[in-house]
Amino acid sequence: ELVKERAAKLELEIKERRRAEATLRESEARFRKFSEEALHEGIIFQDDGKIIDVNEALAKMSGYSRDELIGRDVLGLVDPEYWPVEAHMIRDCEEEYEIVACRKDGVRLPLEVHAKVIPYLGKMLRVAAVRDITDRKRSEDALLTAHQRLLDIIEFLPDATFVIDRDGRVIAWNRAMEEMSGVRKDLMLGKSNYAHAVPFYGFPRPMMADLLIRHDPEVESSYEHIDRMGNILCGEGFVPGIHGGKGGYVWGTASLLTDRQRKVAGAIESIRNISERKAMESALRQREQDLEAKSHDLEEINTALKVLLKRRLEDQQEFGVNVWSNIKELVFPYLEKLRRSRLNELQKAYLEILEVHLQDIAAPFYRNLSSDFANLSPMELQIASLIKAGKRNKEISEILGISVNTVLTHRHHLRTKLGVKNKGINLVAHLKSMGI
Repeated sequence: ELVKERAAKLELEIKERRRAEATLRESEARFRKFSEEALHEGIIFQDDGKIIDVNEALAKMSGYSRDELIGRDVLGLVDPEYWPVEAHMIRDCEEEYEIVACRKDGVRLPLEVHAKVIPYLGKMLRVAAVRDITDRKRSEDALLTAHQRLLDIIEFLPDATFVIDRDGRVIAWNRAMEEMSGVRKDLMLGKSNYAHAVPFYGFPRPMMADLLIRHDPEVESSYEHIDRMGNILCGEGFVPGIHGGKGGYVWGTASLLTDRQRKVAGAIESIRNISERKAMESALRQREQDLEAKSHDLEEINTALKVLLKRRLEDQQEFGVNVWSNIKELVFPYLEKLRRSRLNELQKAYLEILEVHLQDIAAPFYRNLSSDFANLSPMELQIASLIKAGKRNKEISEILGISVNTVLTHRHHLRTKLGVKNKGINLVAHLKSMGI
């Protein structure tokens, strides 16, 4: 009975062992199938930090053969830089993380790991799916480089500039903005709820960059001038917070930022202090008003001067007419009588000198009587005056001491210069109508 009992127990142990071996073969087959189906991801099985199996993708990824990997410590595949902080996570943790591995050829390889701890034959077996993220890291590095380059460009822009994301958080605040606002970058980055407006207005409120993300007609109306051109806003207005609280005028331009799918990613705004320009414009407007007032005064003065000059010319002309009339009526008749009287040679000489001097004295007056007489010679003016007085050619020749032919020549010149030649107009009547 004891032998039978031992035989039955041995047979039961054999069946249990065969069942366990079958289960192990089935599990190994399942793990092998799972490993080989993961064509793009490396699969690694480890027990207490030791590698017990890997798939072909993991072997290619590491540069080792499967046989070289089995039995090695998993930390041997990791960049030593990660050992102090990552050892526990690499050996035991059940989570997702990134590490940098070292290939057999020494090349560093960024990996994304998805680890899972599962029970296996009474033990806890750690399975990890490993993905090569070299391309993603390269893209991320390029993106970070481009982002940093953009931040560097924004940092050194001459205009005060800030950038907010789609949630209104400040993600850039350049040096010019620090100078204008008086707020350091490290105190502003990451702030939201319109904190970027406080240095300018003294309280949180939307600025133009915010208006591009969330339209607010009431806030837009607070600007003295604002234009919207698609995804760009330009405007100017008074902000009380700059110049040590004295306030000033600023001009700003804001533009919407979008990603490749044209989804809103944020907005950027540049601000320029135009207080000096506004002051110059105000001074220029005041100067224009002053000049306009002075111009009006000068016009009035000019009008008054014109009136005075006209009156002076009229008075001068009237004075000339009177002088000429007096000479003609009070002097010339007596000269004519003297000429007809018996004079000796000396007296005749005195008379000629007197006539010449009278002609010189009267010339400025009768030359200015009318523009019609401006081109007449002194002799023609004298003859014209005598013709108007009714003197005949012979009388004129005797009065002026010239020949009759000379008088006729001057009469011909008078008709030509006065525009009455061959027109059948009486010269005496024409001269009287002209006031000579």
